[in-house]
Amino acid sequence: MDVTASFLNGGLEDEVYMKQPEGFEVKGKEYLVCKTNEKIAKLKESIAERFQVKDMGELKYILGLQVIQEDGKVYVHWSAYLYTASIIKKYGMENCKPVETPVDLSSKLVNAMEDSELFNKEEYQAVNSQSLLYLSSATRSDITFAVNNVAKFSANPTNEHWTAVKRIFLYLKGTVNYGLLYSENASPDCVGFSDADWTGGLNGRKSGSGYTCQIHDDAVSWRSKKQICVALSTAEAEYVALSVAVQAALWMRQLLTDLSVNDIDEQVTIYEDNESAIAMSKNPQFHGRSKHVDIMYHLYETSRKENINCALLSNR
Repeated sequence: MDVTASFLNGGLEDEVYMKQPEGFEVKGKEYLVCKTNEKIAKLKESIAERFQVKDMGELKYILGLQVIQEDGKVYVHWSAYLYTASIIKKYGMENCKPVETPVDLSSKLVNAMEDSELFNKEEYQAVNSQSLLYLSSATRSDITFAVNNVAKFSANPTNEHWTAVKRIFLYLKGTVNYGLLYSENASPDCVGFSDADWTGGLNGRKSGSGYTCQIHDDAVSWRSKKQICVALSTAEAEYVALSVAVQAALWMRQLLTDLSVNDIDEQVTIYEDNESAIAMSKNPQFHGRSKHVDIMYHLYETSRKENINCALLSNR
């Protein structure tokens, strides 16, 4: 369904004044403005008569994304020839040998040193901001951490940083058709996953937070970001990451409630692989041992009152 000028269907609750639109001026009173009343309502009706509602059939493309619906499943991805493969070719990586992961765990990136070989800053920034960041935020949650990791060095990139960027392209080469697959038969309940990279940033020793929220067996919201505080232990880093995941879960549950998918009292489970972090989130007696952690991260009361359940995720 395509409603041309669908903004005309929106409602106004506040008092709003609007300049007389071109072609609808009242002769001799061009200096007057319209107020939120019958005149604006009549104006909307008049404009709406000029547009039509089109039935465009089953959704296949939206905002550059390809949507495939079959057998009770919905597959959303960038068409191989529309985006992912095109950026691989753009940067001369179409004949490269694919790898299985977007990050080389044996390589730790640091800021440029005096003896570092610098890489072209404009090209580096273009690859990250115009290609990889866009891709990771749309359908490729699996590269979010890797893209965020290399984007931190955009101000002064080196050849080592560029090697890490090329590693992402090598991974994309072998996963060009990856996307989001939602199943009609899967549970519509929101499920969250949280993790942290303790002291992963060698410059400043700040940890990284990551979470994803899933509905119908696939991701609908995800994020990877450097923490603003320095965690003194793995448990603290995981605890901070868990609090961010709880905030995302609360927002997602409210959205599902507004869409009449779930009830506002529906429990949301967030899986975390650190038992100490889960204990800190559930039991207030642990808060006295972590007062140096910013109070904004103490989510015990929120978790208990808002029916958020933090559960242990086995690494096995």
